[in-house]
Amino acid sequence: MPKPNDPGEVVASIKGSIEVSPRKSRRVRCHTLRSLFGWQAWTAQRKDLVARLLDEQGILPQPTLANAGPDDWIMLSMPVPPVVGTEGPDPWPDDKWFGHLMTVSLSSEREVEVHFASPLFHQLHYEDLHEAAGLGFILYEGSSHKRVEADLVYFADADHSPEQGTPLVPS
Repeated sequence: MPKPNDPGEVVASIKGSIEVSPRKSRRVRCHTLRSLFGWQAWTAQRKDLVARLLDEQGILPQPTLANAGPDDWIMLSMPVPPVVGTEGPDPWPDDKWFGHLMTVSLSSEREVEVHFASPLFHQLHYEDLHEAAGLGFILYEGSSHKRVEADLVYFADADHSPEQGTPLVPS
């Protein structure tokens, strides 16, 4: 009968293999994981011990050890939490920009586009490459269709085609 291995060392070895893996994960059958520890029986206490040790090392088993059957595959990974920026979640124009806006005369639709809509989107961190002015497309109404033009459309990137591009904000 093989001697049981130190559970802490086994988990440290698993962590090392995950860290050097190109996918930053390891997939193992539940019965193979149990055998790494040298145990014949996979008791609830042993599952809890291994789950706690994995958690302490930042290793996430999916499905959980408690829910995995002996022949189930378990994905062991080390999820990296997203980096949270220090600035607010949404950009916001400053008071100076709003003050300037109060001095601008917006008497036509074109003046609204030039002096309000486009500058507003620039304040919201959109760039010129996102903006498509006068974008033409086919508008279908029932069985008829006609060519129309949008004043301003903002895209996710430089692809301004209605078919392949990703329009974000039509104006």
